[in-house]
Amino acid sequence: MKKSSAKFFGKSLLALVLGIIAVAGLAVAGLLRFYGKVVGTATVTQSVQVSSDNNNWLTCSDTTGGGCTITDTFSVVAGNTAYRTYYVKNNAGVSAGIKIDDESTPGEVEELYVAVVDTGTDCKSEGVSYTNILGEEGPLSEILDPGATKKICEKVKFKINTLEGSYDVKLTVIPA
Repeated sequence: MKKSSAKFFGKSLLALVLGIIAVAGLAVAGLLRFYGKVVGTATVTQSVQVSSDNNNWLTCSDTTGGGCTITDTFSVVAGNTAYRTYYVKNNAGVSAGIKIDDESTPGEVEELYVAVVDTGTDCKSEGVSYTNILGEEGPLSEILDPGATKKICEKVKFKINTLEGSYDVKLTVIPA
């Protein structure tokens, strides 16, 4: 018994249908190559920001990832200790690391301490654990929880023989 099959221009119908599908697939693949590109734009905001008043947040402009620089001008009596308070917040939905280091500290500064504490903590209280970033301890590293705002306590002690004048101390807060 001989099988009968439909013929179209002398070819089997099945071969013709498979040929058409193959050609259509190649055509679609070719079109996707030229017309299938999607271009998008992402607007990214900083995850870690710094403020001197917990309201006006500094947007760092260092495009190399060098962080935010905080500059303090101190006018104090030689040998005394001065304090400054800043705030740092993590806008990200994940933990963010920061590193606090000195940018340029004058030789008249004997000790430069920093601590990252809860916002309700008094920087002058005995319970604050400071790191001397001018000493062997080096920069302070800290992890900020998602959405957290913390206080940066800066404690600067000037040498007893410091001459009268105003002195600039710079800290850098670097995302790490």
